[in-house]
Amino acid sequence: MSLRNVMRKTAGLLFEMPPEDEMPNVPVSSGTSPDTSDYSTRPAPDIDELLAAVRGPKSEKSAATGVVPSGTASGTAKVTATATQVVQSGPGPNLAEIKNAAAGAAQAENGKMEKTAVIGADGKVNLPMIYDAAGVPATNFTAEQALEIINSLPADLPLEIRRQTVKATLNAIGKTLGATPQTIVGDATRKLAALEAYLESFGQKSEEFTKKVETDIATLESQIQERRKAIESARKRVEELSKFCDGEAERLDDVLEFFSLDVGPSKYANSSQPSVSSGQ
Repeated sequence: MSLRNVMRKTAGLLFEMPPEDEMPNVPVSSGTSPDTSDYSTRPAPDIDELLAAVRGPKSEKSAATGVVPSGTASGTAKVTATATQVVQSGPGPNLAEIKNAAAGAAQAENGKMEKTAVIGADGKVNLPMIYDAAGVPATNFTAEQALEIINSLPADLPLEIRRQTVKATLNAIGKTLGATPQTIVGDATRKLAALEAYLESFGQKSEEFTKKVETDIATLESQIQERRKAIESARKRVEELSKFCDGEAERLDDVLEFFSLDVGPSKYANSSQPSVSSGQ
């Protein structure tokens, strides 16, 4: 599935939000830049240790704007929200700000598309640079780390069991790292938005670069054709001049032959005309 389609699908996904009195207050440092370490290679916490950790106390936080209340079997009121609403309700930039920053970062590339800062000489993409430029806030527990936990569970476990296991793990580390399904969804959604905006803007920049280079190539090809025509014209002039000079040489040679003695290399050396004896 393409990145654009993933973002379209994400916009329609619904996530269960905890009641207002259960939503943890996740500490976020203001004015700090996102962590520039490799988001994809951060080690995930050990599951056994996480499950054995002590649950932290809970504090209050306002619910997401625009979320939809829903009932549960226990009668506790919960709400559902889209990924966009989850991002809007949490600390940090919204998706529009992320996309604008990512697009601006891509447009800031100097146009030399064959050499960019994001794509290294080894061909690897520097994800932290994209996220940093887009203003994705640093988080103590990333979406990539959550994915490590998800992928470490047996694949044959029922989906609901895997979800409960991951949620229990998050509850265990909530006090220490401030990790909740909402912070993870927010982190993943912001990163998706950053990637989509950067790719789209980078693609536009690449298209502009491609058109410019194609125009330059067309101009150069036209110049090459003109140069080739000039070469052919020069060769033709040499050929014509050569023929003219050969003809003129023949005419002048006739003058020399006429006044020369009829001996070699004169063309009259074997002439049938009687030779004039000297002294007669």
